[in-house]
Amino acid sequence: MVAKPLDFNNENEKYEERSFSRNSNNSNSKTICNGNFKRDPLPVDCFKKHIIEILNHLEDTVIFIGETASGKSTQIPQFCCDAGLSENGLIGVTQPRRVAAKTLAERVATEMGTKVGQLVGYKFRFENNCGNDTRILYQTEGILLREAQHDARLKRYSTIIVDEVHERTINMDVLLYILKQAQTNRKEKDEAPLRLILMSATMNLQKLQKYFNKAEAYYVRGRQHVVKLFNAPSLKINENDYLFNAISTVLHNGFLVFLTGQEEIETAINIIRKTKKNEKSAEKKQYEKIFALPLYAAIPTDKQNLIFSSTPNVSIVVFSTNIAETSITIPGIRLIIDSGKMKRRTFSPQNHMDVLEVVNISKAQAIQRAGRAGREAPGKCYRLYSQHDYEGFESVEVPELLRSNISSVLLSLINHSLSRLEQMSRLIDSPSNDQLQSATSELLALNAIHLEQIGDHLNVHITEEGQSLVLFPVEPILAKILLAASRLNCIEEACTVVAFLSVEHIFQNNNQEIFCKLETGKYGQEDSSNSLNTTLANFNTNDGDHVRYVKILRKYSSDKTAKKDKNFFRDLGLIENSIETVILIRKQLIKLCHNKKLPVKSCGSEFTSLRQAICKGLFQNACIYDSSSKNYVFAKDRKIVVRIHPSSCLKNQTMPAFVFSELIKTNEIYARDICPIELDWIKESQEICSTTNRELDRVKQLRLVTSPCSSISSTSSNSQRKGILPIKKTKTPIITEQKNVIQPRKVKITEKKNNKPGNKQNAKNNGNDKEVKKKDEEEIDEKKDEKDDLECNGIRSKFSRQNLGVRHILVQIQKDAIAPVDKIKQKFENNNRGKKIAEKRRKKEAKVKQPQIVDYEISSGSESSKNEDEEIESDDSLVLKLN
Repeated sequence: MVAKPLDFNNENEKYEERSFSRNSNNSNSKTICNGNFKRDPLPVDCFKKHIIEILNHLEDTVIFIGETASGKSTQIPQFCCDAGLSENGLIGVTQPRRVAAKTLAERVATEMGTKVGQLVGYKFRFENNCGNDTRILYQTEGILLREAQHDARLKRYSTIIVDEVHERTINMDVLLYILKQAQTNRKEKDEAPLRLILMSATMNLQKLQKYFNKAEAYYVRGRQHVVKLFNAPSLKINENDYLFNAISTVLHNGFLVFLTGQEEIETAINIIRKTKKNEKSAEKKQYEKIFALPLYAAIPTDKQNLIFSSTPNVSIVVFSTNIAETSITIPGIRLIIDSGKMKRRTFSPQNHMDVLEVVNISKAQAIQRAGRAGREAPGKCYRLYSQHDYEGFESVEVPELLRSNISSVLLSLINHSLSRLEQMSRLIDSPSNDQLQSATSELLALNAIHLEQIGDHLNVHITEEGQSLVLFPVEPILAKILLAASRLNCIEEACTVVAFLSVEHIFQNNNQEIFCKLETGKYGQEDSSNSLNTTLANFNTNDGDHVRYVKILRKYSSDKTAKKDKNFFRDLGLIENSIETVILIRKQLIKLCHNKKLPVKSCGSEFTSLRQAICKGLFQNACIYDSSSKNYVFAKDRKIVVRIHPSSCLKNQTMPAFVFSELIKTNEIYARDICPIELDWIKESQEICSTTNRELDRVKQLRLVTSPCSSISSTSSNSQRKGILPIKKTKTPIITEQKNVIQPRKVKITEKKNNKPGNKQNAKNNGNDKEVKKKDEEEIDEKKDEKDDLECNGIRSKFSRQNLGVRHILVQIQKDAIAPVDKIKQKFENNNRGKKIAEKRRKKEAKVKQPQIVDYEISSGSESSKNEDEEIESDDSLVLKLN
């Protein structure tokens, strides 16, 4: 039954007058309380009665688009309990990240007056805090997917809430397919319906609604404070060195800094610490109050709590990946530094290469990052890229499924219910034919599937080997190493290797070149060859990098002194947090091998069998030595030259052939994690592949039918708001006055208009030459005055000589630190030089439509604008105002 439109005529439902208690809806207090716990009301609280009414009539799917800080992630699961949905089964809530799953569960448990693990629990890899009494279970998408392998209809759930749908990870897209199938299967068997609630901050609604049979969508307005946005001008020096730009800025204030990955984050923190030690005594006191913390997916959960703890009289600097873009709120953060970069893994089906590259973020991500500054109070976001650069960003990020190796996805779906390859078009976005052919080729070569032609259809079946591969929570090629190792009696060592290969970053990035930038200001002039600690060389071996991993872990496990040494891994140049994860993964794999009754044996000190097992899994990643060019070339395409990564223990060795775990593309293509092999081992694998060529030819003839949803553009537009039912028109507690509030996802630019009488066209024709000449003179004067403007108050940046773009940012930061901006402007305009510059700027601002420094509100009203000519469709719900 489709939810009915809501009644908005009840004046008692207004936000200012409404208060809630978990036990009573008639409290007169504006503070929501339950026992000893009290909290401020959230925007979604105003709609509790209406949302419960929707949930009471829900038998299929509903979509809630909730703005930042609306409270949807914590309150809607509780509304489900209030609606009685937990009486017939669990309420599952999926989150894309472990940090979010844990923090949200803890928050909801506190609000409900219970402990985590009782009524409210969480579950993700290596951590399970739930019990028999749990009614709301927060979990990662991967955990629910693993459960669906054993229970396709997810019978223990009455309701599943999928949060952050807009992120479009591989797990997210596959989960949507699995949940849609589970709903259909339950209906066919006349079982209780599986209620599905999809929640997102931003999303292409047309695509989502079409995929779920025109599901109703409701818009929940959020609470977002004003955020000032600063764009750096085009960087003329160190244009691509966003890491150095971010660190230079951070040393003068406390921020949330967005970087691309774990290695950069660890590097940034080391630089901050190094700089604090080397500062002169006059500035040392200021830097002693800076407390730098990392935030990324692999960080241990006990250390994540430091991010959310209170630190009075200390400037917190959190260096984070895109994990902090959504889901979580870091207390006390008012300032954001956005590098505008992220790491993106892109798969090339033609060459079967998985390449990790640093790319620009999307516009939607930029808006999400800026919004982190306004979760608790007005804030500021400093973007280390120009407005022109921003306009060149993609509207939204390409879904992960469309740029990845889908062999693991394909094998899981075949094991679940997929019987024909054409059914891959049932995903919300269909993978390309090249992706499908590459994945099928890999699985055929691994003997995981076999194909059967029946009429015009190509049926696909999972083999016994494939069913064994699916049992391991790793990629099929890594699971193949484990199965091969069980036959070669080296599974203990293979579990170690696979555990290391399952963790993205294990080496520290002690790059002394970056320290030189801060200490000498001479970028790149000092050489640094020792990127890893010299003690790591003690574990180097001609058997390759994978065997080096085995030796390191053996040393740690067998040597009591090493176990007691807290700096054992750090002295080897390894990241301790990553090694802790490796040990947990290895323990899990050993347990799975025992459960499957595989012989868990060791190869001792002879590693030939281990290298053979590695080759069985990674044979498609083979490189051979070309004696004529004296280069290593990719076996599948000998035009591709591959270098051995400098971190490898075989970087100075020559061998007939090797297999690698990962390719990294910078100026050249580097292979990481090298295992030397014999040419005969490759030939054996190629013979296996040749037996599948006829089957593969049939796959090449296959043309995947495009998903009906794929034709819908990923770029959001205002037209997609049709069909969305606003839950309520209400005021939100914005600190500054809201003006010109318009429909969500529209941008209204307010500017001063020239109301002088006269014919504008005649004026333009008569004085054209004079105006052009005057304009040129003004531009020359403005360029001359810009430098004086930046230095007018004696504000200096320590790093201004190194980077012009960062200097612009630092000037703004220093203004914030010294005095309010309006006072500085007044002081500047009091002198004669300032009056001249200020007058020219006022004239310039009257013409500019896209200022470099703007105030925006991610909140968005629902009143339509009166002047349609002034509205611009955009990907965000912002109100832009010229300063």
